[in-house]
Amino acid sequence: MAGRVDEALPLLGAELPGFDAPLRQTWDAAAYAPLTAAGSRAAVVTGGAACAHRVWIHPLRVAEGVALEGAEARDVVVTPLGVERRLGLGDAEVLERVFVPRDVPAVVFEWRAPTGASLSIAWRAGLDRTVLTSSGGSPAPGWSSEGRALRLRADGSNDAAAFVLSREPEAWEVEAEEGGGPALRVRSRLRLAPGESVRLAVAATTEGEAALAATLAALRPEALVHARAAAMRRMERERLALNAPDERAGLALEWAKHHLDALRAEAPGVGRSIVAGFGVESGEAGAEGTAEGGLVVPPAEAFGPSSERRRARSGAGTGGYEWVRGGSVAGEECRRW
Repeated sequence: MAGRVDEALPLLGAELPGFDAPLRQTWDAAAYAPLTAAGSRAAVVTGGAACAHRVWIHPLRVAEGVALEGAEARDVVVTPLGVERRLGLGDAEVLERVFVPRDVPAVVFEWRAPTGASLSIAWRAGLDRTVLTSSGGSPAPGWSSEGRALRLRADGSNDAAAFVLSREPEAWEVEAEEGGGPALRVRSRLRLAPGESVRLAVAATTEGEAALAATLAALRPEALVHARAAAMRRMERERLALNAPDERAGLALEWAKHHLDALRAEAPGVGRSIVAGFGVESGEAGAEGTAEGGLVVPPAEAFGPSSERRRARSGAGTGGYEWVRGGSVAGEECRRW
């Protein structure tokens, strides 16, 4: 099976197309909160000034802290197609782009150095089941590297992932976490000449290496950006629109349509759902509820005083919550809520 994955590696030679879109937001590094770029099969939470990212390929959390070591964010541009950040790396400047296909279990990072730069890309890699992560964690996956690819495989399951660069790095540095944690610490070093760029594609599956190979073989980022742009234009043309005296109202509705589309989630063996959002740090409370790994849990009272939140497990064995209606609250009180 490993040979099949090796033969399926995407070339990744072409730079990502521009993320040009009518909807566009720009912030400096100090003014923006963490952002999410998401499709139905994957999501990336783009960090703040620390320049780190967390990657989910449903239902697996495959990477945390993806970053250029030593880089600082200067500004960020967000469109429905992806996230762009301008990073300072010593005396050099690096343009970083993050793209998540609409319906493919993969994500793509790109770094371009107009004046050249030495890059050290580091992250923690694993195969955590996002809603089943316990305090004890799971064992670190097995791994192998060759050329421009690093592969992960979980013992005793079909979970697998691949990290593929567009060019061979100077070396893959991989080591287990201290204390036998569930992740590996990975570092890849490259040197970019002026104007050069490098891409890192991340793909994963819970259905074995043959499925991983199929995803990699079909991963053509340039075509997927164009496909997402076409879906964006179709959504703007065919869905609800608002013409109001305050132009901000129509703009807010357009962003809401794209955000709702990005909250579709699909995982093998689990099915399709709409998520409330993606947590930034495990255990962090926010407006949406409490983030437990990749699962954002709404507050207990989210569905009114007549519903009780309980732990639940789907038929596929996935942990989560359910809200059960109780008979102890009068209907009049529910209506007031």
